[in-house]
Amino acid sequence: MPKVAIVTDSTSCIPHELSQELGIRVVPLTYVFGDTVVADDPTLDMADFYRRLQTSEKPPTTSPASPGAYVETFEELIGSVEAILCITVSPRFSGMHRAATVAKGMAVTDSSPTRVEI
Repeated sequence: MPKVAIVTDSTSCIPHELSQELGIRVVPLTYVFGDTVVADDPTLDMADFYRRLQTSEKPPTTSPASPGAYVETFEELIGSVEAILCITVSPRFSGMHRAATVAKGMAVTDSSPTRVEI
């Protein structure tokens, strides 16, 4: 059983190939262009993203990943590693830390075999 799993969010800008190679789980944030929501994940079409940046009346906003996205990631790892280290943007700058903290409370019980640190 591996000792530690690393979970982070897509603001880390870790290239997909590198995160795959190192086993780092990346939870995507989303960009909101008006009524369109775009996930910051490996399927993101960067040409389309930059086109939207140039043509949108307003710049996009970002939305942190939901606690559910973190819960899903934590639950996939619990029991297969001794600990999960989740690294997020500072809570002063983003809601990612809060979402991860809420998810920890939802996914981890007193009997969980895996320690989770945010």
